[in-house]
Amino acid sequence: MVYLWPRRMNDSLRCAGPSDDVTSLYLPGPVHDALRKIAYDERIKIHDVVVEGIDAALKRRGYPSVESLKAGKKR
Repeated sequence: MVYLWPRRMNDSLRCAGPSDDVTSLYLPGPVHDALRKIAYDERIKIHDVVVEGIDAALKRRGYPSVESLKAGKKR
């Protein structure tokens, strides 16, 4: 398994904004490798690929998109 550890709060490279919650994911190595390859090939971050999947899961269950939820829209 691969453990994605959140960066320290004082880390200057921290991506999460002040209102973002941080969640760790435990991924099997081959899954992490596949996500890393997708991110590399598309020149994006693994985070972006994961959020795309979360967006699809929310939509499939009748929830608003990630962007809509961030803007304060409710189900």
